[in-house]
Amino acid sequence: MIKIDSWGTVHNVWCLVLFPGTFIAFGLSGVIPAMHIVITDGFWNAVHKSSLGWLSLMAVLYIVGALIYAVRIPERFWPGKFDLWVSHCFGFGFRSLK
Repeated sequence: MIKIDSWGTVHNVWCLVLFPGTFIAFGLSGVIPAMHIVITDGFWNAVHKSSLGWLSLMAVLYIVGALIYAVRIPERFWPGKFDLWVSHCFGFGFRSLK
């Protein structure tokens, strides 16, 4: 990450797709285990005993954080107003809520 920053390539289109895509993949990484739990234990047992609700919330927060980072909210609507609290920080905030 530091070498990429020092090369000045972080703002390439490739990196703007790769970084949010990575976090969206992290958010969706629990789909197969969640489906396994639902198939083997049933939906209600998966929700109440296996914490499927919390797993779903974690996935949603990861994906929302990645989308905020990718779309550059709020910088897109108010340029120059969010120099300290940029979408990068909002994205990490959503991902850390899990």
